[in-house]
Amino acid sequence: MNGADVDAGSTVVPCILTGVEATPAPFALPPGYTAFQGAYGISQTGFCNGQNVPGHTLIDMDGDGKPDLLVTSSCTDKTVDKSRWLLFLNSGSGFAQQPASFALPSGYTEFQGAYGISQTGFCNGQNVPGHTLIDMDGDGKPDLLVTSS
Repeated sequence: MNGADVDAGSTVVPCILTGVEATPAPFALPPGYTAFQGAYGISQTGFCNGQNVPGHTLIDMDGDGKPDLLVTSSCTDKTVDKSRWLLFLNSGSGFAQQPASFALPSGYTEFQGAYGISQTGFCNGQNVPGHTLIDMDGDGKPDLLVTSS
C-alpha cells in the first residue's frame, strides 16, 4: 500500500518504509549460542534452562554508527554480568566471531537488567546497582552510568 491507495475518509494511516532492502541479507552471528531472540528482536534477558540464550542487546558501543552485539549474561560464562560484558563488534556484514571484554566496575554482585543495559537497583542484600548505558561525554560511545547502589 502507498499513500495513493488510501481511500478518502479512511482511518488507515499509510506507512511508507524507506531504506529497507527488499531481500534480506545474511548477517553472521557469533558461534556457540543456541539462539538470539528477544523483545522487539534487539534485546533479551538470558535463558539458562538448557537453551543457552544469552542476555543481549544491540547498541553502538564504539561510535562507528553500526549497532554492536553486547552480551550481558551468559549461560556458559559466569563472569558475564559479574565483572564484564562481552562485546561483539559489528563489521557491517556480521558480528565479530570473538568478543572483546567490556569491564564492569568492581564491588557489585552483578550487572543484570531489563534488556541488559538498564536496571533499577536491588538493595536487598544482592548489591545490584541501578544503571544504564548512555553517552555522557558526547564522544558518540555509551558510558556506564550507575544511578543507585
